[in-house]
Amino acid sequence: MKKIIASALIIFSTFFLYTTKINAGSLTVVASNQSPIVGSNVIITVNATDLAGNFSIVSSNGAILSGGTSSVWIDNSKTTFTMKANSAGTVTVSVIPKDVADYSTQSAYTTTKSINITVRNKPVVVLSSNNNLSSLHVEGIGLNPEFNKNNLEYSVEMEPGTTKVNIVGSVEDATATVEGLGEKEVIEGSNRFEVKVTAQNGTSKTYIINVNVKEYNPIEVEIDNKKYSVVRKRSELTAPMNYTEAVIKIGEEEVPAYTSEITKYTLVGLKDEMGNIGLYIYNENNYTLYQEYTFQKIVLYPMEMKNLPKYYQKSIIVLNDKEITAYKLKESSKYALIYGMNVETGKENLYRYNTEENTLQIYTKEESEILEKENEKYQMIGILLAGVSLFLFMVVIILIIVLCKKGKNKNRIETKHKKKRKLKDMLFEESISE
Repeated sequence: MKKIIASALIIFSTFFLYTTKINAGSLTVVASNQSPIVGSNVIITVNATDLAGNFSIVSSNGAILSGGTSSVWIDNSKTTFTMKANSAGTVTVSVIPKDVADYSTQSAYTTTKSINITVRNKPVVVLSSNNNLSSLHVEGIGLNPEFNKNNLEYSVEMEPGTTKVNIVGSVEDATATVEGLGEKEVIEGSNRFEVKVTAQNGTSKTYIINVNVKEYNPIEVEIDNKKYSVVRKRSELTAPMNYTEAVIKIGEEEVPAYTSEITKYTLVGLKDEMGNIGLYIYNENNYTLYQEYTFQKIVLYPMEMKNLPKYYQKSIIVLNDKEITAYKLKESSKYALIYGMNVETGKENLYRYNTEENTLQIYTKEESEILEKENEKYQMIGILLAGVSLFLFMVVIILIIVLCKKGKNKNRIETKHKKKRKLKDMLFEESISE
């Protein structure tokens, strides 16, 4: 019986000692990333189980991975530290116990734990430059010409009455993005759509599709050798200020128009071959482009004048990106005269325009009168200078004549004296010979 009890005690003691060893204090170290790239942070987690004391967390090479601490108290807990990846290379991060006790064994804990970390350079990413489409078409109809990724402009013809088209396409490179696909509203005549493809590296390419919707018996107009068609949908037009909606007949068909009691104009819309719409003054099948320009509170319709202001010459200036006829004293002048109608009052005036400041005011004859007076002054000075020049010229001529006459008289006298001397010499010689 005693042997059985002793054996049991030995077994129990062995089990107790074994259990105590398993539950001894432990130290672990974990990195959030063991292969970080240069410039990133690494979180080091230290877990001290059943341990208490000062620990040192250090990097074997601070130039590669910096941070940590020379001494930190950890008491049976988990602690984190942030370290910085500075340059490429491999380092060892060590957690070194300093005066650390093990709660379980009631003894000192001296085991160092380490982890290797390899810092990598930032990877060189080559971004794709592929901005091509692999396909493009208008649903239900083919493109003209047939699609080619290197051809950027296409056209399609749609039947009359078409109000929408669906543009379908796909990119050649999955990293590229595309804008402009999908369902689009169209109107009669020309419609222009752009499909823009942007590569991963930011370079872009734009494909153009010109969709021409045929009209039912279009009313065609030709102005300066350019073809236009009369706009027959009022929704495509915008009424100018002080104009009211009207309907007029062109040929046998009624078309939308606008009229004004102030300007007395009738305006209709014309569309060019590119689909651009403009308003034109209509007068018995004659069309004149109508454009308004706003200067402060003046809304002006520029016109040409028959009688040019004195000293001014016809010139061309640009307003709102469009050329209009104006009048300047000289081409380099920043001032110009514009003749036109104030569409709010219906009055026609000559306006003085400052091309630099984009300002406009009614022109008065004051400047012209000043110029005329200046011109008259210069004319008088010119006449006076011409008179003085003529007088001096006459004086010079007279002096020349007088001098010439004096020269001739002197020659005559000298000739007479020579003849007398010669005669005396001859008489003298004869008297000697006798």
